[in-house]
Amino acid sequence: MQLDFFQAYLVTISVESILLYMFLGRRYVVHLLVGNSILVNTITLPFVWFFFPLIKLDYTTRIIVAEFFAFIAETILYLKLFKKLRFFDAVYISFFCNLCSFILGFILQLTT
Repeated sequence: MQLDFFQAYLVTISVESILLYMFLGRRYVVHLLVGNSILVNTITLPFVWFFFPLIKLDYTTRIIVAEFFAFIAETILYLKLFKKLRFFDAVYISFFCNLCSFILGFILQLTT
């Protein structure tokens, strides 16, 4: 199944909201976690889907660059949005959230 942007957006929001809750649920209320997940991914996912494909790179390199962008941008955004979050926690959370949503999206594309 080839995911369209909206499907990928919903998968990303779902996975990353759940993971944010797992990591930060004791420190922040659910609506803040989900709201920040929606905000962060609304900012970064369009770049990954619409801007990076315009760059003249081979597919694998483009995916690596796009995902690295998402990881760095989301780390910065999490630090701004979650004031009590330490730098290395933001790095870890951003990396893990992006890795999991990427893997699930990849699996969904392969399996159907």
